[in-house]
Amino acid sequence: MEQSGLLRSQILQNDYYCPDHAAICNITSCVLPASNFNAILNTVLSIVITVMLALVMFSMGCTVEAKKFWGHIRRPWGIAVGFLCQFGIMPLTAFILSLLFDIHPVQAVVVIIMGCCPGGTGSNIVAYCISMTTCSTLLALGMMPLCLFLYTKIFVDASSIVIPYDSIGISLVALVVPVGFGIFVNYKWPRIAKKILKIGSITGGLLIVIIAVIGGVLYKGSWEIAPKLWILGTIFPFCGYAFGFILAYISNQTWS
Repeated sequence: MEQSGLLRSQILQNDYYCPDHAAICNITSCVLPASNFNAILNTVLSIVITVMLALVMFSMGCTVEAKKFWGHIRRPWGIAVGFLCQFGIMPLTAFILSLLFDIHPVQAVVVIIMGCCPGGTGSNIVAYCISMTTCSTLLALGMMPLCLFLYTKIFVDASSIVIPYDSIGISLVALVVPVGFGIFVNYKWPRIAKKILKIGSITGGLLIVIIAVIGGVLYKGSWEIAPKLWILGTIFPFCGYAFGFILAYISNQTWS
């Protein structure tokens, strides 16, 4: 105990501080036990988001008429534009930005994965794009591996990337089942469906706030990133918005 106290005195005199819970501590290094805080937080956040997203999708389904939904599937011009944006423009934009900003290969892979992931949560709340989200989530089962194979080869071994098929499958179920039930409720009880929509809109707003607060405040190390990654992360979504709007405008889609 005396030696330990003397060692800590010397460390403090040399302006080097080692926390009390450190597993190994000496004058030159400090080894801390592994923290599973982020892992636990990620599990809790995933459960909360899945439940809230299912509620939001149920309320969104209450706005959908079966005939109109089937009409989008039979004439999928809008879905085709969304598909081209989701699996054409976004992965390519992520690849180009990663090269321009000369980021670390692992960081480049993360950016490209973000560009390949199917959209849904935010877009559904803002635009009620049920048909597009359903199709993009389903098509992601094949398009994500293809995009990652094409764009990550120069950064890492593409075969080492594991596609989260289980997460995509859970997202698909959490989307299709509540939406289908919501369409049924809207068909049978349209007045009740309007009330449910209000609840879903409030839940959607809370969902966005929860994701922002937990992701930006509670996650350890979430702010410890290089400035160029902040810039890249800001530019990336706006590129998607801009190109998506241009493609929709060129293909004579409605403003909505």
